[in-house]
Amino acid sequence: DAKAIVALTESGTTAFQISRYGIQIPIYALTPSQQAQRRMAMYRGVRPLILATSTDHDTALNEVEAVLVEHQILCSGDQYIITSGSKMRESGSTNTLEVLRVK
Repeated sequence: DAKAIVALTESGTTAFQISRYGIQIPIYALTPSQQAQRRMAMYRGVRPLILATSTDHDTALNEVEAVLVEHQILCSGDQYIITSGSKMRESGSTNTLEVLRVK
């Protein structure tokens, strides 16, 4: 019942890997890199957004949720899937997948 898949990504590789499966729900890729954002615009089903998140994992997740609600992508009570790395802002560190509900 997830409304979206959210990938916190530095290079865009995580978003690319997810897009290869042809998933029918939108994939939002958040990156601090304008170069990665431009590249991800070509990936199937991926909607890239620029967001320079905190280096603290929990703070970054809160920032992401706030941005998605602000852009009216998610609403209170919506469920979403998020991928991230335990080492924030480091390319190649994606090792976490969480199912969350918007507060």
